[in-house]
Amino acid sequence: MDKVIIDPLGEAVKTEKLARCQEHQDCFSCVDGYCTALHPKFVGTGCVFYKNRERSRAENKAIFERLWESRRSDLVSTYAGVYAAMGVFDEELEKMERMAAEMEAFRKKNLGEMMAASGSDGPTDCLGAEVASGEAVMEL
Repeated sequence: MDKVIIDPLGEAVKTEKLARCQEHQDCFSCVDGYCTALHPKFVGTGCVFYKNRERSRAENKAIFERLWESRRSDLVSTYAGVYAAMGVFDEELEKMERMAAEMEAFRKKNLGEMMAASGSDGPTDCLGAEVASGEAVMEL
């Protein structure tokens, strides 16, 4: 049975179509010891694609930022999935997750403080009036 790996672009590739990478195990295109960049007949002739994963991610992030700044939404939308698979957005996603958690903690703390200040134990409407059980309350 053929082994299948997921290449750096997030696509499934059969290893029978790939060559073993003997040169650079830290290369961005090396997955489970297979080269996903070079055609098998070119392996061993010197790899012109070699970049470690960090350098590849940094270069691709710079390219994405240039596309974004030049308002090339056609290319941004075409390659967004590829950039995401290569980890270009990882830092931004981590920041967004931290910000969302901080905002949720602030919302809960602030809601509790507002309820305590109003002397209310239950939900209130936007004017601070208590809402009867069963009435819809809009979440912020």
